[in-house]
Amino acid sequence: MAFDDILFSFKGRIGRLTYFGYSMLVLVILSIVGGIHEVVMASSISVVGNALPWWITFLTFQAVGYWCLYALQAKRLHDLGFSALHLIWLTAVWVGVVAMIWLSPVLAVIGGLFGICVSLWLYLAPSQQEANRFGPFHKASEFKAAKVPSNRVVWKSYSSSR
Repeated sequence: MAFDDILFSFKGRIGRLTYFGYSMLVLVILSIVGGIHEVVMASSISVVGNALPWWITFLTFQAVGYWCLYALQAKRLHDLGFSALHLIWLTAVWVGVVAMIWLSPVLAVIGGLFGICVSLWLYLAPSQQEANRFGPFHKASEFKAAKVPSNRVVWKSYSSSR
């Protein structure tokens, strides 16, 4: 599966390691962009005109990042034999957790624990070993680093005595 298919397509299956690797990549990028956004907004808070392009850039990165996360979660659910429609109620739970922060801290903690359990399940549950309606099982779905052609340098040891 190509890089753009993994991050942007909702079709197919990906294994645990692929899901972990790419979701961590997206989360790190979103965290860096969020940190840059906070620094820029703190430094330009009095100048509203300069803040608008940063807001647009930040929201664009957030939208693309969440699209990638949803695509990864959909393919991981496919790998477990579930429909991506389960993302609807999983999203509702996360939105409910955010809403519960203002209503009841206890409910927010319970909802947060539920979300952590679902996340751990997506990270740790083994793949279906057989083909399912979302595609065949293949070991090649595991995360692989990009192959870069290398020029190997062979170090030869020369003795100082000639």
